[in-house]
Amino acid sequence: MLIPELLGIKRTVEEKATQAKVMNLASAINKETLTAIHKGMDAKKAVGVDGVDKWAYQEHLDENLERLLERMKNGSYRPNPSRRTYIDKPVSTKKRPLGISCYKDKLVSF
Repeated sequence: MLIPELLGIKRTVEEKATQAKVMNLASAINKETLTAIHKGMDAKKAVGVDGVDKWAYQEHLDENLERLLERMKNGSYRPNPSRRTYIDKPVSTKKRPLGISCYKDKLVSF
């Protein structure tokens, strides 16, 4: 199920794609969209290398989202490295690698 704000972004991207080459999709993202994504995020997800979870990010949500948006729009946003962990495979003795993103990276990639 898509959040209504994301449907709006999809329409904006489709419109821009028909007009010209889209260089930066960050222009279609705003604070309200990121807030809606934050509210829909599962708080039980594992934390990334920065150790920040949904509740810690929410403590200063407005400031965090404004900083994130600014970095996305001026092109300075770079995702953090993923935290690598290994989980057991159900039928094997081998383990499967799993990369766990930081919370802000999860917001951006939603």
